[in-house]
Amino acid sequence: GAHTVVSPAAIAGDRMALAALKPASVEFIQTLFDRSNISLAMEEINVSEGSSLVHKALKDSRLREDYSIQVLAIIREGKLIHPPDPGEVFLPRDTLLVFGPMDKLSKLESL
Repeated sequence: GAHTVVSPAAIAGDRMALAALKPASVEFIQTLFDRSNISLAMEEINVSEGSSLVHKALKDSRLREDYSIQVLAIIREGKLIHPPDPGEVFLPRDTLLVFGPMDKLSKLESL
C-alpha cells in the first residue's frame, strides 16, 4: 500500500498561494534548489547510541557555533518536536532535521 500520495495540482496550488503571500520566503527556498553555487542543504541526521550528542542539550551541543547548523526539528518516537527548545536533550534514535552548509553537514553525520 501507498504511504504517501503526491498531487501535483495541490502542490502547484500551495506554491502559488505561498508565492503570493510570502514571495521572499519562496524565492529563498527556490534559490537553494536551483543554484549550484549555493552549498546549503537540509538533512536528516540519526543520533546513534555512541554519538557525542546523546544526552546533550541543544544549547550545549555547539551545532550552530562549530558547524553553522540549525536544528529545525527533532523526530522522536514518531513525534515531531518543532521548533526544539534550547534545553531539549538529544536521545539515542532521535532524528534531527537540520539545515546548513553541505560540507559541515557531512562532518556532523560522522559524529
